[in-house]
Amino acid sequence: MKLKKKLLLLLLGYVLFVEGCSDTEAEIFTEEEISAEQPEELTQEVSPVPGQTPAVTPVQTIYVDVGGAVNKPGVYQLKSGARIYEAIEKAGGFTPEAEPGSINQAQMAQDGEQILVLTKEEFQAQGMSQTQAAGQSPAQGQEGKVNINTADETQLQTLSGIGQSRAEAIIEYREKNGGFSSVEEIMNVDGIKEGIFEKIKDEIVVG
Repeated sequence: MKLKKKLLLLLLGYVLFVEGCSDTEAEIFTEEEISAEQPEELTQEVSPVPGQTPAVTPVQTIYVDVGGAVNKPGVYQLKSGARIYEAIEKAGGFTPEAEPGSINQAQMAQDGEQILVLTKEEFQAQGMSQTQAAGQSPAQGQEGKVNINTADETQLQTLSGIGQSRAEAIIEYREKNGGFSSVEEIMNVDGIKEGIFEKIKDEIVVG
């Protein structure tokens, strides 16, 4: 009888031991499953938002065609925002016959732009043809004088003693009074009296 009790106790102890091991294995397996799932969750967190447009990298280079009176005409690559003078330097600089004043070297170069440098002869010839074609400017009267009835603010400021404020006053006066009927009438403008008139009377006309 005692022997049977001992056997039953041993059997019960063995069963409890086996169940305890099974529970431990189950717990370990569960932890492994959790750790295996974590990378998937991280991947989802860093995945891009649906419909999001990737940032566009700005264009860093442009291409210009440099020709005319330069030493090495051709197409050159420049950094975005470069100036015309940099394109001319790329093309080997001006030739001895070039007229640097034929182009604005400080202007910003544009992608696909053609930069043409004229020779001195071409520049002079073009200047003469433009003058002949344009004829006399509306703001220019007899012998190159300034027409105070049609000149703009910038042209009026070329007159002796006429700055921005007086030029604005001249334009305001003619708009209110329908223009000047004589050059002497300009003395009716605020800030222009006989002293200023004596300086500009030979530089202005009406018409």
